[in-house]
Amino acid sequence: MFLGQSLVQVASLVIFLSTVLPPTEKDPPGVFDRPLEDWYDYIVVGAGSAGGIVATRLSEGYEKVLLLEAGGSDLENDETKIPLLWSALSNSNLDWKFKTIPQTHSHFANKDKVSIWPRGKCLGGTGKINAMALIRGNPKDFDTWTKEGAVGWSYSDVLPFFKKIEHIAFNLSTYNEDLRGRNGPLTIVESRMTMLEYFHEQAAQELGFNRIDCNSESQLGFCRIQVNIKKGERCDTASCYLRPALERTNLQVHLNSHVSKILFDGKVAQGVEFSKDDILNKVYARKEIILSAGVVGSPKILLLSGVGPNHHMNDIGVPVVADLPVGENVQDQMAMHFQVAINMSLATTSQKIMDTENILQYLFFREGIYAQIGVDGMVFVNLDQNNEEPPDIQLIFLGLSYDKGFLDSFYYKEEVKEELAKRTDPNSFVVIMNLLHAKSRGTITLSTTSSSDKPVIDPMYLSDSDDVETFVKGIRFLQKLQETKSWKSIGATLIRHDTPGHCSEEEYDEDDYWRCMVRHFANQANHQTSSCRMGSDDDTTAVVDPQLRVKGIKNLRVADASVMRNNPSGNTNGPTMMIAERAADFIKNSK
Repeated sequence: MFLGQSLVQVASLVIFLSTVLPPTEKDPPGVFDRPLEDWYDYIVVGAGSAGGIVATRLSEGYEKVLLLEAGGSDLENDETKIPLLWSALSNSNLDWKFKTIPQTHSHFANKDKVSIWPRGKCLGGTGKINAMALIRGNPKDFDTWTKEGAVGWSYSDVLPFFKKIEHIAFNLSTYNEDLRGRNGPLTIVESRMTMLEYFHEQAAQELGFNRIDCNSESQLGFCRIQVNIKKGERCDTASCYLRPALERTNLQVHLNSHVSKILFDGKVAQGVEFSKDDILNKVYARKEIILSAGVVGSPKILLLSGVGPNHHMNDIGVPVVADLPVGENVQDQMAMHFQVAINMSLATTSQKIMDTENILQYLFFREGIYAQIGVDGMVFVNLDQNNEEPPDIQLIFLGLSYDKGFLDSFYYKEEVKEELAKRTDPNSFVVIMNLLHAKSRGTITLSTTSSSDKPVIDPMYLSDSDDVETFVKGIRFLQKLQETKSWKSIGATLIRHDTPGHCSEEEYDEDDYWRCMVRHFANQANHQTSSCRMGSDDDTTAVVDPQLRVKGIKNLRVADASVMRNNPSGNTNGPTMMIAERAADFIKNSK
């Protein structure tokens, strides 16, 4: 977020710190270079938020498990451990650096009308570069999956697997303790960036929203952000699931191993083809292959292997193995960022982040602002005030000021950035509005038959105008916060962000003004799902069945965010890990 700022002021610390701080963790020599065998019981593709769990769980027995990851070791970049630096990892060597094609209905203030899709390319995957927020989703989200044909995915079905993930390390006395887990590998703590959280919670209470555990029975209300952080460092599936299991002799992990396709004998998945060090390898599975390459990687590998829509397979020249809607029904939430000026210095500024004392506090004690992710709570809202339905929007309050460092993280056109830079203010904070159940649907297709070429990503953001209208209703709710005593006490005032050629010609605060702002300034939320959607056998939108088996194919499953039927209410971090735990359970019980 602020890594564009100069580090000159702390350069003098480098030599000193290298002499007093303990050496950084390194991978044991040869741990990822054990000789390949021809056959394994299970082959897992992708060592991200899902694949790391699947491989860890399957290797708890005696079966041989091979885990293939296209990226390198997460330990090659120490920033992956530091919670506050999560956004600096986008567009780094740990990121696939995917971009969408130019959008027709949205992103008009972005360069080339393009949306960037950060996806992790290293041990830990996107869970190694995301914001670490853990939100399960609303219970009704999962009940809807079951009603739509994904039998066995109701909230009561998935709750034990959410609990299995968690080691709750905060006080649950005011919440329903029975719904949370205490013995899982992933440490979950509550996080707060600044004292601004108090004002947001009080403002929410004035509007009738009490503090809740948003990972419990109901999400409607104000909740503190819950994050997978342990002792001030990121606790993801690589560090808290997979690494403790690396000593197992039946678990083999190969990095920098780019899977190009699944190998079939008719309708039976037999093995995978992958390149490593410019050498093409083939390995085979006695039992199953599990694709956990993510919402982009999993459909890409299936399409390259001939599993996908007939029309696209024929157009691209790939022989068809199975005619399935791979890469269709792609979903993402969208996010709008709002700048709120205040009359006092409460937010964390770029200057505070670069302050030597704050840096030393983290390096020596793993405490302070660097041990946080930048969030001061959030509110989940059903805009029709229907407490029986899931929330429509999520407001995330950042304890970060809207200053030059924050603005640098956007993919806006340069002239838009230059104009918005005139309005930056250290005495401000940021509100992110997430659209939770977008109706717009997109696609992921192949650009060529080469596995080294990136796929064509077209989310078709805001192609359904209902998404725009929900945003407008959400903005009207946000304006209600501005009228609360709590926000007024700190002078909280929304700052206009229209610029010449980008909605400045519209009459301010009319509905048409906000419709324009949504189409110009709303961006991706990076909660992409559903490119390999699950469903019943007669569901023509489904790629996998409710046990995550690719329909019509033997010995092949998909287990990651791509199989979700719909976006859950919140982010996809927790649901992705739950899906991985369920997949491992399905496989173990199918022996």
